[in-house]
Amino acid sequence: MLLAPLITGLLGLLAAQPPPPRPADAPPSQLSAERVRDRLIDLLGPESPPHPVGSPANDRVRERLIAQLRALGLEPTRQRAFICAEQGSCAWVENLIVRIEGASDRGAQRPAVALLAHYDSVGAGPGAADDGHGVALLLEILRILAPQAPHARPLLAIFTDGEELALLGARALFLEGGERPLTKDELGVVLNVEARGTTGVSRMFESSRGAAPLIAAFAAGAPRPSATSLAVEIYRRMPNDTDLSVFLGEGVPGLNFGFIGGVARYHTPRDDLAHLDLRSVQQQGDALLGAARALLAADSSLAPAGDAAYTDLGGRLLLRWPAPLSPLLAAAALLALLFAARRASSLSDMSLKTCLSSLLTNLLVLLAGVLGGVAAERALNALRGAADPSPNASLAAALTLALGASLCALLLLCPLARRVGAPAQAIGAWTLWGLLTLALALAAPAASAPWLPPLLLAALLLLFLPTRHRPLALTAAACFAFFLWVPLLAAFNEALGVSGPLIGGLVAFLLLPLSPALAELPRARGLYGALLALLVLSGAAALTAPTHTVDHPAKANFLQVTDLDAGTTHLLLDAPAGVPEPLRAHPWGAAPELPWTRRQAPAIVVSPTQGAADTHQPHPTLRVDHVQQRPGGRTLTATYLPRPGALLAHLVLPPEVTALTLEDFPLSPSQLRRGPGESRVVTIFGPPAAGIALTATMSGSAPWVLVDAAPGRPAAADQLAVTRPLTVVPYQWGDQTIVYRAVTPP
Repeated sequence: MLLAPLITGLLGLLAAQPPPPRPADAPPSQLSAERVRDRLIDLLGPESPPHPVGSPANDRVRERLIAQLRALGLEPTRQRAFICAEQGSCAWVENLIVRIEGASDRGAQRPAVALLAHYDSVGAGPGAADDGHGVALLLEILRILAPQAPHARPLLAIFTDGEELALLGARALFLEGGERPLTKDELGVVLNVEARGTTGVSRMFESSRGAAPLIAAFAAGAPRPSATSLAVEIYRRMPNDTDLSVFLGEGVPGLNFGFIGGVARYHTPRDDLAHLDLRSVQQQGDALLGAARALLAADSSLAPAGDAAYTDLGGRLLLRWPAPLSPLLAAAALLALLFAARRASSLSDMSLKTCLSSLLTNLLVLLAGVLGGVAAERALNALRGAADPSPNASLAAALTLALGASLCALLLLCPLARRVGAPAQAIGAWTLWGLLTLALALAAPAASAPWLPPLLLAALLLLFLPTRHRPLALTAAACFAFFLWVPLLAAFNEALGVSGPLIGGLVAFLLLPLSPALAELPRARGLYGALLALLVLSGAAALTAPTHTVDHPAKANFLQVTDLDAGTTHLLLDAPAGVPEPLRAHPWGAAPELPWTRRQAPAIVVSPTQGAADTHQPHPTLRVDHVQQRPGGRTLTATYLPRPGALLAHLVLPPEVTALTLEDFPLSPSQLRRGPGESRVVTIFGPPAAGIALTATMSGSAPWVLVDAAPGRPAAADQLAVTRPLTVVPYQWGDQTIVYRAVTPP
């Protein structure tokens, strides 16, 4: 009874893993991850440099993408636009849109199915997974689907630019008053493909509201439909966004696909071809292609038509039902359990008091599991004695927390379960499962999806099977719960990180179906001993593993910052988790206040001497073209000129600036990101050498601060012999050489 659910859970975990990649010589009608890889190699180029928006490398990636589209017989439409997000992240972006017409229906076409991926990367990494693989996947899908046109619906492939900068490319598609190559009315559904790592199970993790028709098509078309509506409910409450967020905000339905394993490599140089898992690419591509085929052939409307609750079984089958039914199904299962309890009590000496004691026992077990997970987490942190997270040891750490929670919960569960007996323990465990499922179904119906199927199975088996078959029924229900939930436990750890309360609570919850078998154990000392031994081994593995490795690196950027007015230079270390261990030997001190950010970072003084700025050093300038005096102030027309090859530029504005326009794009100064004091900051990514035209209305004469940053390892790091080991990598926008100066507009 105990081994069967554990073995079934392991089988569920293995079944959910991505399939092997299809070879490059796979039949043309099938999607091949190896062919996708070959396309990606061509897109990224021989050296695979980072290609952030506005960079020459990004231009080259775009031209290679156009060449591959033309080789497929497809001519993309270009959209070039300057756009800013509300908080002041701005860039010139260039989107590419491919349209394959669908079959006409009485002179009109149905709304299109759009495939979406972005081709830009961050400044620190080549973006092989995020989102180069998505671009290559779309090319492979177009190769398969284009010759089969016309489909019942038009097919669009949208390649956006500037996604890494507040989704600027997607925003430009719906820019009012600008060049608009498509309208939201012609879009029936958008399928977006993303990655927040380089490996792992591909899942459909986000959907629009009322997406029941889309979920039905996804379930019918994807050969391995990996998804749960619980993940969708969690993602909606998180601050994360992708290009799909823009489409959903415009009222366009859609689904989001991604894999998130190996998150330590996300937005770093390790997001490269060597670390891209082709199994994940294969699973993601199959799901995207299958969903696209089903949606292209759909005769019915794809408009929102109710929410669905759904969860997959080992990534092989998607169980789904209308979400509003979840509370009714949970209540029906609870009633069935109560009826089974009443019938069992009439056939045995099990009393209502015994059932209530079992319910209380299982509730205490959940609390014990949470406390056990928290205790294991604190013990690991205390013994590790380091502020750095340990991505290299995350699996061992998660296992340690799970074992700690299990041991703590079982120390309470085994003796109490024996006291109340297996029949009462079965009713109490599944009743508590049902009460919590009902509460969740009432609060968020779709979120209850993974809890409801095991509950229904247990209730039906206990209600309809004869008493003599109760052990078999309980074993079947426990096996079903473990097959469904063990892959989800791995997914939660992957998505939300190592968390004592989360892992402890979920593990204890999963122990409830085992409690009837535990009630019949004459002794549990062997079980306690085995768990304790495993706990010690996993804890030792978590503690002895190196904090960071080449494949699970720490993140730190070198920033050389020069104040041209003061004539000082500092080498700053931008490290989100603190100074990594290999770099702590250097004499890092407090950094000066920087005019464009409130963040503080440790710094080394490179040239502490005071003096006038080096006028021969390239620096950003503000070329004033026209000044018009107005009542209470003046309006300035100017051009911001960055240094050649600048990665980005900050324009730090005093509160006296009351209106601002960049390249005819209006910005509200009050909504811009705040800098030190009352200043506001605009950040322009990939500023062109010709500069950025601006118009500003001012009520005073306070100085502006011009900042720009060139990419690459700073000379100051070489001067101070500050070397980055292989276990530490740049991240996000990478190493930069930054200069800034104050100017007072006329």
